Amino acid sequence: MTDTIVRAVGMARGDAPGVESAPETRRRGAPIRPDGIPVRVPVSVMERNRLIGGLKDQRILDAYSLLRTRVLHRVNQNRISTLGVTSPSPRDGKSLTATNLAISIAAGENQPVLLVDADVRRPSIAHLFGLHINAGLGDYLVDDADLDEMILQPPINGLYVIPGRAKSRLRPESLSSEKVARLIKRLKQRLPGALIIVDMPPALIGGDVVAFAPNLDATLLVVANRRTHEADMEKVMPLMEGVNVMGTVLNFADQAVSKNDYYGGR
Repeated sequence: MTDTIVRAVGMARGDAPGVESAPETRRRGAPIRPDGIPVRVPVSVMERNRLIGGLKDQRILDAYSLLRTRVLHRVNQNRISTLGVTSPSPRDGKSLTATNLAISIAAGENQPVLLVDADVRRPSIAHLFGLHINAGLGDYLVDDADLDEMILQPPINGLYVIPGRAKSRLRPESLSSEKVARLIKRLKQRLPGALIIVDMPPALIGGDVVAFAPNLDATLLVVANRRTHEADMEKVMPLMEGVNVMGTVLNFADQAVSKNDYYGGR
């Protein structure tokens, strides 16, 4: 079993179904800036969707600060450049956790972060930022769309995002390990030195994680307080064989984080 990195990363909800949309700032044929296409994300959108860039609840901010510290310790210790985030089942809050972790690292450290929405069944990162997009990761994998036109830069210094698009023609079962390996290589070339955080599908939904996780340096497993059952964990762990599971994150915690709310560490 993995170490628990943090026991209370959010008293936040999981992926919010309703979001306020930011005005479209990305235009087809617009010039590509070397650091990504800038997009506007209103604070009201971040606040509504529990992104830490728009939150004032110090307990939640402290929880993600703690998660950032623990993750970066292992990232630096083990020279990790690609980190996946998954969960046993849908609605465990993995996408929110991945997004807030990326924001926390980019905003709090001198470390560029590329957040990739690889949940091709139910992409949600664009919705969390309130963005309308014309293309997503699936369009690159299926139609060889221009990857540079998908790299967006929210108004958070050092943060880059490749969103997913629900209408992509990518079928999850066609997502091969070789295709994922080529993608990861391309991302490293495009943004050298960035920590790449990949929001993967839930582990128990299809075989998508089996294609992604072995191509990543490490993976975080997000579990939901009072929702993730022991039987789910028993099913998940065999799927993680051969995968470097960095640790587990407990979401939907009932209480605020204290200095004793995390333990373990290699």
